[in-house]
Amino acid sequence: MLLRLKARLGDKEPDVLSECLSGLLTIEPAENLAFVCQFLDTVDPARCEAAALALGKSRLPGALDALKSCWQRSYLPGLREQLLLAIAMMRLPAAIDFLMELVASDSESAALAAISALKIHSYDPKLRERLGLVVKKTGSRALESRFDRDFPADE
Repeated sequence: MLLRLKARLGDKEPDVLSECLSGLLTIEPAENLAFVCQFLDTVDPARCEAAALALGKSRLPGALDALKSCWQRSYLPGLREQLLLAIAMMRLPAAIDFLMELVASDSESAALAAISALKIHSYDPKLRERLGLVVKKTGSRALESRFDRDFPADE
């Protein structure tokens, strides 16, 4: 109850809110998922980002749809990038598929952000190969440049 109260009261530091929300998802994931998703309000980007990062860290499959929905509602570039990072943090096949689809068929700015979010998986040779093929199919020099920068061949 104390974590819920602190989350509702907020804090001037977004990290404090994110830690409260993460704690709730650690203690009782099923019970607190809907509560944490309420903080995905794109009107308050700092609060939304705190919730997104807590949801991404939780790796709960039920959080993916909420994060994708928030990403579609958001028009702030910085927030959209953080939402994609949270999706990548989930490390779920469906989350990776969503990011790959953005690279394959969304706007160049969304594709660039998705590649950057996927960078946290640069250690994974299968993901690197898959992403490389998707990027190559787009024919975009900007995407190829970002891919080469974030997924160097020598790693």
